[in-house]
Amino acid sequence: MRSLRLAPLAVLTAINVSIAAAESTGARYVLAPGEKAGAGSVDSLHVQLGVSGGSNVALLEFSSRSGDQFSVWIVGAALRSYLAAGPRPGRPSPGRYLVRFSSGEVLDFKDSFTGSARTPAHFGRGGLLPKCLDDTGGFAQEMHLFGRKYARRSSYRSPSRVDVPREATRVELDDDVLIGTSRSFRNARPGRIYDPDVDYDYTPFTKSDYVAMADAGINYFDRVTPRQFDWVKALPAFFVIDRIEKDGERVPFPEILYHPGFLGVEDFVDEPAYLMCQGYEHVAPGGYTLEQIARKLEDRVGLIFAEGGHSRRRTLAQRMAEASIVAPPGLDTIAEQLPIWEEHFSTGCYQLRRSGSSFIHEGRYDFPYVPGIINETYRTRIPVRPESTLLFYYAFLRGAARVCGKDWGMAIYGQADPAHSPLALRMAYERGARQLWFWTSDHSHHLPFEEQLELARGIRQHIRANPRRPRAELVRAAEVAIVLPYGFTFPVDDYQKRRIPDLWRSRAFPIVGGKMPGGVSYYAVLQAAARRMEEMIRAGREFDVVIDVPELDRAGYTDLIRVADDAAASRAEFPRWVLHKEQALMVVLLAYVLASSIVGLAARRSEQLKARLQSLGARTFGAPWRIVLPWALFLGLEHHLLTAVGLESMFIGPQRDDWLTTLYAVVVLILGAAAVAAYWQKCIPDAGPRATAAYAATVGVAFIVEYEFVLWLGRESIVS
Repeated sequence: MRSLRLAPLAVLTAINVSIAAAESTGARYVLAPGEKAGAGSVDSLHVQLGVSGGSNVALLEFSSRSGDQFSVWIVGAALRSYLAAGPRPGRPSPGRYLVRFSSGEVLDFKDSFTGSARTPAHFGRGGLLPKCLDDTGGFAQEMHLFGRKYARRSSYRSPSRVDVPREATRVELDDDVLIGTSRSFRNARPGRIYDPDVDYDYTPFTKSDYVAMADAGINYFDRVTPRQFDWVKALPAFFVIDRIEKDGERVPFPEILYHPGFLGVEDFVDEPAYLMCQGYEHVAPGGYTLEQIARKLEDRVGLIFAEGGHSRRRTLAQRMAEASIVAPPGLDTIAEQLPIWEEHFSTGCYQLRRSGSSFIHEGRYDFPYVPGIINETYRTRIPVRPESTLLFYYAFLRGAARVCGKDWGMAIYGQADPAHSPLALRMAYERGARQLWFWTSDHSHHLPFEEQLELARGIRQHIRANPRRPRAELVRAAEVAIVLPYGFTFPVDDYQKRRIPDLWRSRAFPIVGGKMPGGVSYYAVLQAAARRMEEMIRAGREFDVVIDVPELDRAGYTDLIRVADDAAASRAEFPRWVLHKEQALMVVLLAYVLASSIVGLAARRSEQLKARLQSLGARTFGAPWRIVLPWALFLGLEHHLLTAVGLESMFIGPQRDDWLTTLYAVVVLILGAAAVAAYWQKCIPDAGPRATAAYAATVGVAFIVEYEFVLWLGRESIVS
């Protein structure tokens, strides 16, 4: 059952009060003597119980001293159990749940998955319902609501029924998949900014923006302002508010607590592992063990959820206190639903086993670098396909969710390859991801608003066309788990692609030379895991990558591959030549230039060789620098220009998949080859057109070979 849905409640049998079909009973409560009214407080409450349309109905009318009023209707059998004092053995979900907000709108909330009423997740435990019925079924003299005591002013019995609004806006909520954005603003102007040092200009979401997002299939809104709340409350979406008061406006409290889409004032716990690892980046080897650093992360996550601070914003109770609003007891149980937002994807098991409802990865899915650098470092042959990149990341995310009994998700960042972001969303959905989000703000991290809408429309269309099985089944779909020893991570850097970083991004655990207590290298363990991944990917088998924790025993995998055993057998060590691949390239280029010079010098001393070269139209080849140096310079500069505009590869696929970039690449190649041909003509005036064309073609082919070779080596540009 989905986590936001109200837990099933059993029928109350202890209340022996019956309501005639055409009568109702009611009571009015006011703040008890000694209780102080404050901002956001309810000064009086009217409770009416009756029947409408053959169903029991409870009407709750909340009023404040300022004149604001909102109402809640609960329709269904055994509704009296909601208002009974003391603990009760589970109550049934109501048949309907309606709210009239102080703005006058009446909303009828439904669960789009089941069609039943949708109530707030904290409904039964957040102190939102008045416990106004005593053990006899009558209205109690005193009751508590929002942490305050209320006294009964009057009660009555009436022959009239309880009126349920006939006209109400139906709002369907579905939390099986949450498609959302991470801020309440967008880029002011359309298009991408490719300079990582230049940020976008941003503007707050307007009402039309929210409607456009809802139409595109976005059903999660983050950091909603008081003004924006009026625009989103009738949309089929969940939301988090930015703060209670902002720019002189105020979110209506406590009525917002009765909106089933309200998820509090915190959106996620931000990067516990990333922030912790920054403090251990320069710790010398021997300062900690892998097990110790893993436990430090687990303790950090536990502390964050228990006490707040660190990676969390202010809790709902703290925000309410800042606005002089008394928080109902138990309301901070909303914090139990907070997901963890993280760059370090392989730390999910450590974090979720302590707390958090879900683990969301910062998706900078950049093909083809990930399979390329894994293959190069660990001497594997993982297929260089976009699917391989995603299978690699999702194996860690889904595995952590399964082992810990939680959810997982991903967020598309601006650095993600636009050509493959739709595939990333589809594959995540098909593997049970709950959150499919988009990152907004901060330079190149920002995903432009227009792309967010396009991606949302695409994945929502895919969801409608391909309804999935329950999330829990998809999360548990893999039969095989590749198990890393406790304390390990599998580091792949989101930014620099030249080499695999150290474990935990710390010098304390170097991938070059680092060893476990038994003498097995860290590299051997990760290589064994990479080879097992290659095996699974090539066989087309679903797999997860998990950490060896006690929860693994009940995760239900049929095959656990503990790679520590493979590593002990292989005794592999890090191939140090990988660290010097760029120097090797420069040696090759230098050797080529030296060889050309030697050939030129030999040509000067050999009339026969010189004659042969002259017959080829290379009379001045005795001065090879005239030809070799411009040629090499052209290759490097042209490569740099093309990478600057985002052309990742001429064969694998450009990052900027648009005709303008492709045209630019072709024009640069043609002009460059023409320039070199012109230089050839100047050096060798009597060279024929065939020799000139051949030389230009040779330069073009050499450029493509050099371009792809440098990419394979992991460089962004040979001159940058």
